[in-house]
Amino acid sequence: MIDDDADDYYLLSTVIKANYPEHDVMPIYDSSQALSQLEALRTLPAFLLLDLNMPVKNGFEILREMRSLTRYESLPIIIFTSSANPKDLTRCRELGATDYIEKPTSYKELHLVIEKTLRLWLNTSA
Repeated sequence: MIDDDADDYYLLSTVIKANYPEHDVMPIYDSSQALSQLEALRTLPAFLLLDLNMPVKNGFEILREMRSLTRYESLPIIIFTSSANPKDLTRCRELGATDYIEKPTSYKELHLVIEKTLRLWLNTSA
């Protein structure tokens, strides 16, 4: 998960730990270091949640960079953002985002989104 908001990570990881303990979430808070932190991993994650609105380097820039690198061509990159702007959705699709999810506003909604995401991208019954 690349997101500068520690609260968003906390909520997401809480839902996953409580309901899907076999899965884990690795946070990357510093958008300017996102690619170097991913490069340091021996194995890529099953999918990546990417926020759009971050300081220094935004999600559009990270998405563009990642899709220009062979290593990330087949990595599912899911935009996980508070933006409901249709222009952001269109731009993300043009840049190669795999999916676009608006951040839920309640724990229950977040649980449903996580369940759907795990089922879709991990081929699990979540």
